[in-house]
Amino acid sequence: MKPQHAWRVALLIAGLAPIAQLSHAAARGDVYGGISGGASIPEGRLADELDSGFAVGASFDAWYTRSDAAGLDFTFNRFGRKAGSDQASDHTNVAQLGLHDRRFVGSGRLQPFVMLGASMFSTPGQVNFGAEGGLGVSTQLTSIVQFRIEGVGHDYWIDRSPRPYVTVAASLLVRGADAW
Repeated sequence: MKPQHAWRVALLIAGLAPIAQLSHAAARGDVYGGISGGASIPEGRLADELDSGFAVGASFDAWYTRSDAAGLDFTFNRFGRKAGSDQASDHTNVAQLGLHDRRFVGSGRLQPFVMLGASMFSTPGQVNFGAEGGLGVSTQLTSIVQFRIEGVGHDYWIDRSPRPYVTVAASLLVRGADAW
């Protein structure tokens, strides 16, 4: 293995570690699934090429302790192209598939959380590995419906050049065992 790829393997292993807890959480019914929508905001070098766009996605979380949930997230991001771009299309799509862990703090009506994960990013013509991390707040609307607002930073690399962007989204999730 090339040394520059070692961090990618370590990141992927760290992202896969919580998966072992998912079957136990699913058996207890502590699984939420839902949809999200919001804005995609390019940062750094990516902001030189692209304008802000939109993000839509889905996520699944399995609670393996009272304050931790591991899960899977997918986000489709469409960015606009900057005026004067030499690209034929007026937009660029980035699809992201990730494994994450959320740590919730507090036990009140509003529960802040931090999220870290490893992701694969699909851009036109290639797939790259990267990382994601963010902050948010969640609240239980009913016994089976949860609402979240979160900001997540994403970063992937093309030719050793970072391509960071941020998504700010709202999510509506439903508890699996009670709803289905």
